[in-house]
Amino acid sequence: MTVPLHNLTDTWDSVGTNFDAIKMNATRTGSAGNSKLINTQVNSIVKFSVDEFSRTIINATSTTITSPLGLNPSLFNYTPYHQIHGFDNNSRQLCMFIWQNGGFGPRLTFAKSHSDTPGTFAMVEDGDGIGSIMFMASDTVEHRPVCFHEVSVDGTPGGTNDIAAKFRWYTRGAGMTNTQERMSLRGDGRLQLFGGGTITSQIPVLEMASTWNNVAVTFSAVTLNVTNTNSASASKLIDLMVGSASKFIVDVSGRVLLGHTTSVGDVSNRQSPLQLHGTSEATTQSTAFNWANNANGGCWVTAKSRSGTIGTNTIVQNGDSLGRFLFCGADGSNFITGAEIKAEVDGTPGTNDLPTRVLIKTTPDGSSSPSDRMLVDSKGNIIINTAAIATNANDGFLYIPSCAGTPTGTPTSYSGRIPMVYDTAANKIWFYNGTWRGVLVT
Repeated sequence: MTVPLHNLTDTWDSVGTNFDAIKMNATRTGSAGNSKLINTQVNSIVKFSVDEFSRTIINATSTTITSPLGLNPSLFNYTPYHQIHGFDNNSRQLCMFIWQNGGFGPRLTFAKSHSDTPGTFAMVEDGDGIGSIMFMASDTVEHRPVCFHEVSVDGTPGGTNDIAAKFRWYTRGAGMTNTQERMSLRGDGRLQLFGGGTITSQIPVLEMASTWNNVAVTFSAVTLNVTNTNSASASKLIDLMVGSASKFIVDVSGRVLLGHTTSVGDVSNRQSPLQLHGTSEATTQSTAFNWANNANGGCWVTAKSRSGTIGTNTIVQNGDSLGRFLFCGADGSNFITGAEIKAEVDGTPGTNDLPTRVLIKTTPDGSSSPSDRMLVDSKGNIIINTAAIATNANDGFLYIPSCAGTPTGTPTSYSGRIPMVYDTAANKIWFYNGTWRGVLVT
């Protein structure tokens, strides 16, 4: 049986009258700064107190906590009005229970009005803090903030019942003196990540770590699934930026864009799935490095299958292109091809049998299309141009080196091949086969 030390009983029986169960009105003409309106103690330990400034303390077991403590005087220099002090697992907890046969749980609410008068509703402004939760740790001098979460107004409110807000998360890294914003969930659903800080090592802005340990399960490290029923052509799945400049983009068509924000059509206005844009040779080069301790170098591969289905192999046919490199230039309106290197199937292929020829093409003056200039076929033949040239032609020739007199040097030897040179003094063509042998040209 619980016996009250003091039992106050009264009856309220008038709906038109406001009652106060307990009312204390102290007229202060002078008092010490630690004066209390309410001071409840057990064994001289303050358990609950309310001071003359309405500040409350809920205490546990310490006789040293008798008044509200100031918080981080070097930074904030304020004293929270409501404090709970604990010294073990039980006294450090704040719990809210609800015993309702319904779907709602306990709620902690933060509310903000841009007014200095309680009870008045003044419109909040862009950037106003609505509420925050702060985590602080002692450094032997005072408690200092190490992390906090804040909700603030995100943009100018549109009017009644039209206020956008955002979550903001702040953390503090090693060597930093203050917390910095790390993540923001905007009112329109955008998730922003922020890095930075006075730190001595490289810290990733976004780091995701996981362990894959089931060979029977296919994993995806990151999955973005956007249902696109209608969007502008410049919409993006991924846009990585540095200083508001886009560095890496994946657009809604799956094209990867480097150095530019929108896809650009090539010589045939085809929108390439991988595009590299820049304003200098350095910003438009692609390099394959191989650092292995072996004879292999970097490699760029183009491959062709006639299957029509990605991942399946159907044999190619004679004349099929296996890949090509196009060198294009702008003519003021469009890109046109200036030169081309192309590989084609040169005969009937079979299992482990792929005869191939290589063509080199250039575009002549006055044209927008490249013409065949040299072909190396699958048999090793080298063919210059595609047809006979006229007797009065000025171009289309094979140029060989010349010298003014009989050659006397010893050319580098290549098995099965011999060098040749034209002697402009004696009008001879010289061939080297262990010694120089000349043929008079008349």
